[in-house]
Amino acid sequence: MTMILSAALIILGNWGWSAEKPISHKPKSVSVKISFKNDDGFPLKMKVYEVKKASQYDISETRIVSSMKKVPADQLLVQPFSMQPAGNRSMILVLENNTKSSVFFLASPHVVHPGHASFGHEFECLCNHMVYEVPPGQFWYRIVRLNLSPDFQDTEMDVVHDLIGVSKEDAHTKYRDILYNGL
Repeated sequence: MTMILSAALIILGNWGWSAEKPISHKPKSVSVKISFKNDDGFPLKMKVYEVKKASQYDISETRIVSSMKKVPADQLLVQPFSMQPAGNRSMILVLENNTKSSVFFLASPHVVHPGHASFGHEFECLCNHMVYEVPPGQFWYRIVRLNLSPDFQDTEMDVVHDLIGVSKEDAHTKYRDILYNGL
């Protein structure tokens, strides 16, 4: 019986089966970049800021304010930034409308590069099937959070959203059911 057991263990070992724990290849640090691409119909530039340390906020908080001083933002987020697996990072997305009319937009679902870096993350962002309005002379902001799972395997990731301009007419007709009005 001992000889049969020994032979079985040798065979299983030769097939690559082992009772040993697999070696972990989790990175100690992940280089993250958050970026935005505008389509031809969207004139505003999205900026990403650090959240003020002392501020109280809710993830997904979305507001229109009259000045940047009213945004709970500290400084522009230096990119790429570093995160650890099992970590999270809150940040604020800000648009300033310095045009003379309201600007309407939506964000397509984000794409992650490299593709395999999309496993093991959750981004509570702005691609949520909503159309947003930024009135003239106002600042729009949304607080978002990126979460990495403990099993995140990559050393870098670039998260890209396409910002798509929507006409005022379409915002109030075609997209009226998804026009964000929680401001």
